[in-house]
Amino acid sequence: RYIEQYRRNGMFATAKLSTEDVALSSLIDVLQTAKQTAMATTSPDLADASRQAAASAVQQLRNQIIALGNTRVGEEYIFAGDRSTTAPFLANGTYVGDANVRQIQINDGVNVPLNHSGQPLFTDAIAAIDNLLVQLQGGTPDQIQASISVLEDATQLALRDQAEAGARLKDVKETGVRLATLSANLADRRDGLLSVDPAEAIIRL
Repeated sequence: RYIEQYRRNGMFATAKLSTEDVALSSLIDVLQTAKQTAMATTSPDLADASRQAAASAVQQLRNQIIALGNTRVGEEYIFAGDRSTTAPFLANGTYVGDANVRQIQINDGVNVPLNHSGQPLFTDAIAAIDNLLVQLQGGTPDQIQASISVLEDATQLALRDQAEAGARLKDVKETGVRLATLSANLADRRDGLLSVDPAEAIIRL
């Protein structure tokens, strides 16, 4: 009974962690696009059409980050901490989740974290995008270029958390294989016991 519960927990953890991995890959792509936009924007003229287009594109990237921060598995928001039934990011980018990390038991004495909190993971990304927007709308070309380092910091945080999610997912899958093997062995032993003739077993005893 416990083995089957652990296996179900493992499947749930796999779904959560796999979804998180995809969301973080998308977040990294968005931040990379923002960096490329910053590098390509060199005009000092605030009214320049390319700067205005860049600002509009970055605003859309900001919206994408908020949407990714509200990623769900079923009815649960995976970056909301313990407040998983409520979207952790408001439309303006404010984080209303908490910093708690949920865990689930996948074997005897083995618990695996299911998520990363949206703060600072996504809040740092939103702040980096907001900084770029400010510079695109009123900064100098040097200030626009300086915003790239802030975007890079947010990218590194996302890469770190993605690596952690990948390691957790690997552990869950390996544990699942071990549990499947154990379950099969126990089933074989049970079937072997059921196939024994009672009279013969008594004689042998």
